[in-house]
Amino acid sequence: MTISIVAPVYNVAPYLDQFISSITNQTYSDFELLLVTDKPTDASVEICQHYAREDQRIRVLEQSTNMGVAKARNRGLQEAQGDYLMLADSDDYLAPCALQDSLNLLTDSQTDIAYCGYWTDRDGDIRQKRFRFFKGRYSHNQAVTEHLNLHTLYGYPWGKLFRREVLEDVWNPEDMSYGEDGVFSYRALYNAERGVAFTDKPIYYYRIRRDSLTQHGQGFRERDLEILKQVQYVREWTKDESFAHPLNVFEFISYTGMMQKYLAADATVRNEFTEEFMTMKTACDSTWKSCLLHAKNPAFRLRALRYGLRRLESLR
Repeated sequence: MTISIVAPVYNVAPYLDQFISSITNQTYSDFELLLVTDKPTDASVEICQHYAREDQRIRVLEQSTNMGVAKARNRGLQEAQGDYLMLADSDDYLAPCALQDSLNLLTDSQTDIAYCGYWTDRDGDIRQKRFRFFKGRYSHNQAVTEHLNLHTLYGYPWGKLFRREVLEDVWNPEDMSYGEDGVFSYRALYNAERGVAFTDKPIYYYRIRRDSLTQHGQGFRERDLEILKQVQYVREWTKDESFAHPLNVFEFISYTGMMQKYLAADATVRNEFTEEFMTMKTACDSTWKSCLLHAKNPAFRLRALRYGLRRLESLR
């Protein structure tokens, strides 16, 4: 039962030794590691090639030009040969029992995806992510609803083990530079007809880097508008009309969070992206009631209530 681990590699030379070693030292040894180098400008390729020469379970797939993380992941998924697949970021690292624990969870539960807990590593300050009110197993309908409510079943692609068949028609959208991993995770989850299993036992170390693109800056950025594509992709993928209310909850939560960042930006930014803001506002005007009535998180219901009261006040 081979596990394929797919990891894009771009300018992460200082972290590669720890990442690759954390995989080669796994207690479960039947795996292949696909390192997809996306034309890095540091020593990342040389480090990957060194480990590949030392361990036949490692394959280096070199991109001819820098194509971005989505295309790198997609290439790795296309060439993966394992019965099970795991995605990882090459500046993170895994606990020694990560593969064995996630495989045991998946096979014992007879589900399609195993979700596991994780730690965050912020410059050596390691903390376990805490999950509240989680279940050990979710049916397909429960899992989709949970994900759309942004509740427990997180959208990161790492920290999970997928049965291969769940990912047969699932790819990272290559027209997105931000949030594409959330679309990928949702598509896989929506395909998980046998449901998913969850444990809060951590198997993965998620490194929060000061120079990380995802951590750079807290203000509004143009790429934040990729949330419009993310919501569109999620709606297009969801064929079952019984998820109408969870979809509205997802859209409202996603857009109101981004609108808050937009409104805190300077006037120049607000003027440049007024049209996109109005698109999100129009959507929220029609979805806030669904969020108020159907969101699982009380904080999101309160956000919807406040939004609705402000809107009603503005119409007087």
